[in-house]
Amino acid sequence: RFSIKVVDMENGKGLRATKELRVGELICEEVAVRKVSKPNINTLEKTPSVHLELAGNIRYTNHSFIPNAYVRFGPTELAVSLVACRNIAIDDEITIDYHATESEMSNPFIDNASGKPVSGWKENSIIN
Repeated sequence: RFSIKVVDMENGKGLRATKELRVGELICEEVAVRKVSKPNINTLEKTPSVHLELAGNIRYTNHSFIPNAYVRFGPTELAVSLVACRNIAIDDEITIDYHATESEMSNPFIDNASGKPVSGWKENSIIN
């Protein structure tokens, strides 16, 4: 139904486009398994105290500081979608910026492309 495939990547799994996608186009959507109060490797943060646990393809979306997709919640309480924020070519990896979706990461890491830490937006906020 959706124009993505799960693929093996260097550090796990990822999503790739199986057709060209345009800005604003729905990439995929799913219904989360449940709400949890703390993040884990398979969740997306809806609010700081509500994380949606995913069991479908969206859980394989990798991080990029230059993403080509963003997360959209709704229309129901557990609905999660990926939407293209840039044009995406066939076989491009689908990525989101974890700093835009997570206040805290359950498993922080170093971004391979930039060498910068990825730990959530709380850790990267400037405090005056």
